[in-house]
Amino acid sequence: MTKRLYILAGSTHEDEKTTIPINTGNFVDIDSKIGLFSVIIDIVNFDSSEPHKENSAYNRSTNGLDESLAPKTPNLRILAKFTPSHNIPGTELLFGNDGLVSITKNVPTSLISTGLRFFKWFMNPTINSDMYGDMPYLYGYALNSFTKLGSEDLIGVDEFLTLKEERFLTDESIPTDPSKRQSYFCKVKNCEKFEFQKGETYFLMFETSFISIGDSKYHVKIPTFGDKTIDVDVLRFSDENLNNFNWTVKQGGMDGVLEGEYGLVINFGVVDEDD
Repeated sequence: MTKRLYILAGSTHEDEKTTIPINTGNFVDIDSKIGLFSVIIDIVNFDSSEPHKENSAYNRSTNGLDESLAPKTPNLRILAKFTPSHNIPGTELLFGNDGLVSITKNVPTSLISTGLRFFKWFMNPTINSDMYGDMPYLYGYALNSFTKLGSEDLIGVDEFLTLKEERFLTDESIPTDPSKRQSYFCKVKNCEKFEFQKGETYFLMFETSFISIGDSKYHVKIPTFGDKTIDVDVLRFSDENLNNFNWTVKQGGMDGVLEGEYGLVINFGVVDEDD
């Protein structure tokens, strides 16, 4: 048996969810109480589970993407267009991971604590998390957690994906370099100055090669010192109860799962299928 990915999205944990096509570039709309999300997901070497056989591709490059761009594609890319239904303060729009079952029976606490410590040191010191509770979570401000941000009013999606600089906001004090923007918004006072505007459409993109989920092999690299990483095979910790996790966007609720107003829940699960 092979554990293959099955990826769904909805506006809350409880809502009925939609299967998301992978590597097609086709946006799927998810309407929520905080606004409208339109989502695409790219995964390098995506080994489709049965629900994805007819709607997904092995790689984005097989669907018209310039082949020269393929080597630059990260292992995982989540791109959402977000149009808020009301103004949202910069300290209230959150992005991160959560789950509805405890992981402590499966994952050694030493690995959890080491991963969190290095993540805060090297990635984002403003995150809030509780990975030891009945419903684990890790949330950060959207302004410093997304790899790249932009405004659809200023830039189209193709240009957004290829340009190194960000084009959004009229505030010239915000850096246009993505990594510098993330550092800028790691200061809470800068997040407090920003507001996501009702009716404006924002690009929210997360991409990483620290997560490798191609060909039904699932590894996470935890950055440490220098160029060193801790490579974790997450299937070691998976069972019939712990077999999925969520990428979430919500307004408020930094201190717990099911708190705040959810806008987008993308569920990454694995299903057992014959080889």
